[in-house]
Amino acid sequence: MSDITVIGLGAMGSAVANAFLNAGHATKVWNRSPERLVAYQNSAAVCAPDPVAAVTGSPVIAVCIDDYASTSRMFEEFGLGSHLRDRTLIQFSTGTPQEARDSK
Repeated sequence: MSDITVIGLGAMGSAVANAFLNAGHATKVWNRSPERLVAYQNSAAVCAPDPVAAVTGSPVIAVCIDDYASTSRMFEEFGLGSHLRDRTLIQFSTGTPQEARDSK
């Protein structure tokens, strides 16, 4: 099991993943666009084959995608909600304080 999973490897997600790797944390990564995983194939990161494996592979999940709506759609599309029990979810997405309170 990894210490942390980073979902979304754009500019912010890559920086977050690299910070965890550089600090020596076992890090799992996943991105919808497989080409973003190429940079991690020869690193200490574990590339998850799908979002369920990404979420279930770590006790802490950092989500670095566009916004709360995109996160909700991804969680619904892949049925991730049931896999979040007893895990810590860190949401780095753009949104309002109300969206943060309303997120499930």
